[in-house]
Amino acid sequence: YLQAHPDIERAWCVDATDVEMLHDPFPMMGWNMYCGSEPEVVGCRWMKAHHGGPEMNGFLHKFASRTLINTGLLGGPRADLLEFIGEMLSAYERMEHKRFYLGAASYGVLDMGLFNLVGFTKFPGRLHFGHRVHTRFKAFERTSAWWRHK
Repeated sequence: YLQAHPDIERAWCVDATDVEMLHDPFPMMGWNMYCGSEPEVVGCRWMKAHHGGPEMNGFLHKFASRTLINTGLLGGPRADLLEFIGEMLSAYERMEHKRFYLGAASYGVLDMGLFNLVGFTKFPGRLHFGHRVHTRFKAFERTSAWWRHK
């Protein structure tokens, strides 16, 4: 949709069933990129249990203490969003190629792992998150944040 509509300057990609807009983000967001986050770290038990393969394991170890970013919210300038999505597709293709053709271990559930891998390795310092952007994950709060991630 974004590729077909170059007139769109900024957009948000959000989960369809568990995200609610609390306040219009566009007047405040400027030209930065934003995403969701959780009160966990990249190297948490859940990530290690659900994301495998050599590349993902190396990433989980190297970035273990970083805040876990969440795929349910991604917003920003159109060009940045297309770049981010393109990087995710490239990383997925690379991992699947290694798995299928080279016999690498399965990467498991890739949504959160892939999002974090791309976010921290390809967009360092460019993703903003936290209380201004979203409520605490699964806290069912109503705050001054732009989004509530239920």
